[in-house]
Amino acid sequence: MFSFVANRTLRPLVRKSPALTLLGRGLTTVIPKNLQPTEEEITKANVTTKGKEYRMDSPPANVRPDIWQLVVSTIMRVDPTYARVPKRSVLHWLLQNTTTREELDVAIDVLQHWRMRMLPITQATTQIVAETCIRLEAPDVFVAMLMDRWKYRQLPINYNMAKFIRFLGGERLDDAFRLFALYPFYG
Repeated sequence: MFSFVANRTLRPLVRKSPALTLLGRGLTTVIPKNLQPTEEEITKANVTTKGKEYRMDSPPANVRPDIWQLVVSTIMRVDPTYARVPKRSVLHWLLQNTTTREELDVAIDVLQHWRMRMLPITQATTQIVAETCIRLEAPDVFVAMLMDRWKYRQLPINYNMAKFIRFLGGERLDDAFRLFALYPFYG
């Protein structure tokens, strides 16, 4: 986004928002108000899905409590009986603000619930997943997501796949060849 100034120079627009400036890279996280869990969701306290129970008051190890509350409330909202459908920005925010492998695992779990309910994602969501896996050095997560098309239903573009193959380099050649073999399915 650029603004047009009288002397015909382009200046980038700078938006100042606490949610955008922090992005959760530090020890504290600021969840935007429109994504925060409601009081009803916090008092409900636990969700049971196929074989798994999510308790609001007991986050897993290495998962920040505020991230865990957002995960549990999003899984509640994905349930077909719940009246309020979650926003797609919850997924983006959650993936962009993960700092540990355990947080990435619970974010991918949310993404799996999201897609099994046939809620929409965009190519940007897949790009954010790829960049998060590169940042956290967890390539096996992204490779598993692309290999299981039925469960995750991702929308990668060739740029994302090429970038990820470059990230894999010569160390994980088997995964690089698997991704290369997936080009025709997603292209």
